Amino acid sequence: MDKLKVIKQYLINNLDKGFIELSVLIPFILKLDRTIRLYINYYGLNKIIIKNRYLLPLVSKMLD
Repeated sequence: MDKLKVIKQYLINNLDKGFIELSVLIPFILKLDRTIRLYINYYGLNKIIIKNRYLLPLVSKMLD
């Protein structure tokens, strides 16, 4: 019961701050050790992030 109170408080705080939107069902994932964790879908965030696709230089070429 204590876990449900913590999850409820987490959801209320983040809803109030606007970090999450109550537009879909919030799923929970059962981990291998039989505990649960909140599943966070980053699909909406990934759509608005600007992706800079630059190749990283090799360290050996930077030192020359």
